[in-house]
Amino acid sequence: MSRVIVSIFLIVVSALFLFFSYSLPEAHTGDPNQAKYFPVMISSFFLVISFMLLINELRNRQREENVELKMLFSKKTFPIILSIVILSIVYAFVFELLGFLVSTILFLGIVLFLINGIKGFKKWAINVIVAVLFSFLIWYGFGELLGISLP
Repeated sequence: MSRVIVSIFLIVVSALFLFFSYSLPEAHTGDPNQAKYFPVMISSFFLVISFMLLINELRNRQREENVELKMLFSKKTFPIILSIVILSIVYAFVFELLGFLVSTILFLGIVLFLINGIKGFKKWAINVIVAVLFSFLIWYGFGELLGISLP
């Protein structure tokens, strides 16, 4: 039941962000709605994803909710979560030093290796490809498509 409540909460928050995105002031130069495009796009995306989450949770209500809580505090999961929190703090400090692209590739690569493991060439290849491709696409999307310079 708690996931249904979270889904509804996310729908409300996404709808509020979407509503307030349209209230942003117009740009003084160029396209007057330029400042609204990205927030509207992200808010709409989260709204759709929140509805999908709600539908999925309503379909699967018969699941046992305690399983997720037991998994969270299992001997395997908790150290991974703690490691990712520590890596996130290190990433915040290294970000300015190495820049977005290099630090994000390293951070995402390490996180993927923590989650997916390091055994086997296939896992290595997938982890490296996802880390490099995702980081490059975000860097290119912000830098070239949106005109937002990343460090």
